[in-house]
Amino acid sequence: MSLFPYHISIYQNYALIFLAGSYCVAALSDLRRMAAQSDFAEVWVAAVAVLLSLDAYFLFAGELLPISFIVKWILILAFSSLALTIRLLSIAPMDVAAAAATAAALPPVSAGAYFIFLAVVGELLSPILKHFGSDDAYPYLPAVFVSSTIVVCMSLAGILP
Repeated sequence: MSLFPYHISIYQNYALIFLAGSYCVAALSDLRRMAAQSDFAEVWVAAVAVLLSLDAYFLFAGELLPISFIVKWILILAFSSLALTIRLLSIAPMDVAAAAATAAALPPVSAGAYFIFLAVVGELLSPILKHFGSDDAYPYLPAVFVSSTIVVCMSLAGILP
């Protein structure tokens, strides 16, 4: 057991694949109507709760060190709070729920890095996504979908530690 586990477990892979599928459907809805259905946000919040519960189980089973658990969830809470309060990524609460769900399915170090990766992907895609929006508002779920899909592919290919 390492201080900060880098490997992705099978349950994390399945969670990432499930989330990527839901992001695909929500992103298409977001591109069409600039509003994805709120049901998706409920699923993503539930996914965060389930993944938190799984991490807590592994913590109490002795398979996850307390510092790893604490660092991961503080990073998720901090980045999510920053994204909501100071508009770190200029995204809606639903987009924050989606990003938090992906981060929750990752190991501690990767969870924090994911938000930075998402910001970079969002910036790269913003010129394209602005064509689907109005004024300064544009759909952000496609950026969440793309970044999550890249993370899933890297994980399945063994590139993501």
